[in-house]
Amino acid sequence: MRIRRLVMTVLGGLLVVALAHAQEGLPIRVRLENAYMAGAGDRGAQHRYSWGRLESDLGPAATLVVSGNLEPGESYLDENYLQFTHRGVLLKAGKHRSAFGFNDWAEIHYTGLIRAPMVRDNEIFGETALDRVDGGLQASFGGPTLQATVGAVDIDVYENQLMPKRLDHGVARLQTQQGSLILGLSGLARIRDADPDHSRALGLDLRWTAPNTIVRAEAIRAFGDDAPMQGYYADLFYRPKGSTGTRLVGRIEGFGPSGQAINSSLATFGVRQVLTPSFTLSLNYAVGSRTDPASGMRGWTGQLMSSVNF
Repeated sequence: MRIRRLVMTVLGGLLVVALAHAQEGLPIRVRLENAYMAGAGDRGAQHRYSWGRLESDLGPAATLVVSGNLEPGESYLDENYLQFTHRGVLLKAGKHRSAFGFNDWAEIHYTGLIRAPMVRDNEIFGETALDRVDGGLQASFGGPTLQATVGAVDIDVYENQLMPKRLDHGVARLQTQQGSLILGLSGLARIRDADPDHSRALGLDLRWTAPNTIVRAEAIRAFGDDAPMQGYYADLFYRPKGSTGTRLVGRIEGFGPSGQAINSSLATFGVRQVLTPSFTLSLNYAVGSRTDPASGMRGWTGQLMSSVNF
């Protein structure tokens, strides 16, 4: 209950600040989501969450972003940071999702594929997973054909911790776009306080876009002595001609210890349907290995999501 009150107090206080800015003529943007998921996997037959995000412009070059997540019996802060833009450089300071492959909220939750890829949803080395929120600094710069992002972050930020304790990991990403193809290379490594096992991770990703079709893929491998893992996934999104609210989706993926054969694989097929401007329904069916973590993701999964923007 104390954590829940802390989350609500912080979010409420920032909401008051944003509303005050709105009265001064500075725009704010709010998005609220509710999602209910039911499936046959071992992660529970039922799951639901409520998520909110608020953006408030503090001036022509500064934006405050605050978000939080409420689940049954659990509440925590999500991304909460200040964003500044100056001479083509975009700087984030606070809690944010580091630029390692396809890692923002929309890439994870709005595709029609209900579950995150195994390589992102499980520890890649030690107790570190890629589906996390870091605390620290991140700067992005470059042009439309070549963009770079570098950051110094704390990857062990607690769910309701506002500030990082130590900036001991570096994150870097280089991205290039050539027509309809985007290629990215990402890296994560410790940069302070000697790490005896030198744990680190590298990722290569691509996205190809055509009329009605999107293909994206990512391959990630960790190195070091702290149980490094590796994995990949490839996603296909297709919108049937003449349809504006239907998306067919598919994914193949694999996961296992680094340097060894992939021992857990999965194939997922599904559909995402926009029911109304505020409601979407997704249905997935997965087949694959009987080894973890794929074994708990097989079978049917459905999700109903509602959202409102104001």
